[in-house]
Amino acid sequence: DSSIYINKINEQNKQLSKDEIKLFDYDNMFINNKYIILNKRLENNIYLREVYSIHMGSFESSITDIIKDDCTFERYYKETSLVVRNNNAVNISVSKTLPTIKNIFKLGYNGFTAEKDNLVSNPFIGTFDIEVFKNKDGFGEVYAAGFCGLNKDPNLFYLNKNEVGNRDILLECLNSMFTSEYDGYTFYVHNLNYDGIFLLHKLKSINLQNGSEYYKIDPLFRDNSLLKIEVSVPRLLSGRKQAVIGARKKPKDIRITFIDSFNILSQKLSKLCEAFDVETTKGIFPYDFVNENTLNYIGETPSKKY
Repeated sequence: DSSIYINKINEQNKQLSKDEIKLFDYDNMFINNKYIILNKRLENNIYLREVYSIHMGSFESSITDIIKDDCTFERYYKETSLVVRNNNAVNISVSKTLPTIKNIFKLGYNGFTAEKDNLVSNPFIGTFDIEVFKNKDGFGEVYAAGFCGLNKDPNLFYLNKNEVGNRDILLECLNSMFTSEYDGYTFYVHNLNYDGIFLLHKLKSINLQNGSEYYKIDPLFRDNSLLKIEVSVPRLLSGRKQAVIGARKKPKDIRITFIDSFNILSQKLSKLCEAFDVETTKGIFPYDFVNENTLNYIGETPSKKY
């Protein structure tokens, strides 16, 4: 029943404050392995294909195909384009413009010293990630979460088997980020379209439960893709006496930003580890093996089918 898949997509769109989609807005729908593919003809030989996760209904990507003849078509995905002829890619090109990093030198007391201009990377950056298993109700549930600021130790949160349903590690992780230490930080998330759904759902749910907008959420979309989420929370007033600090003013909110790193480095993390020759690489993990009964599993290595 096609309505099952459309409802699943719309459930995710609701969490992201996006409009519902209707099946009749598309020419057809295909189910391919782990994906829902919605097709729409834009012009006589141009087709738009929207790809969603069959598991979560989350938006994965938008692809445009231009049909050249019976054997050839051109495919455009973000900055990548390729020509496919007889089911073989015969040409691939990537177009991306990067800003120039400049150094401005000035004469200091001890000779020449280098100053970085505004194009140089912000040192107040970090990474954020979650891992999810499918619970007995068929919904995704976060069992691991963590973040790490540049040149800082990582902060990790794991769900134990006996804590399922009793502990919210995603909220614990997020609240540990909303501190003065990380105010103004940008955290990069590889595939924010997936992790961002859980993040937005959690913060919006807490706002709804409390009846207030404690978490001020500002997401940014482009072509159905979630590019950025800005979140701010109120900063507590100082506990010092007013006579010491003078007239009190409402302090600025603590603000952090989540950005999709896949738009900057569009490869799998395992491939990026190889490309940048890092010491700690991404290993192989049986994601489909994890459920509420196998948390903290100790035993034989799970089968390759997982």
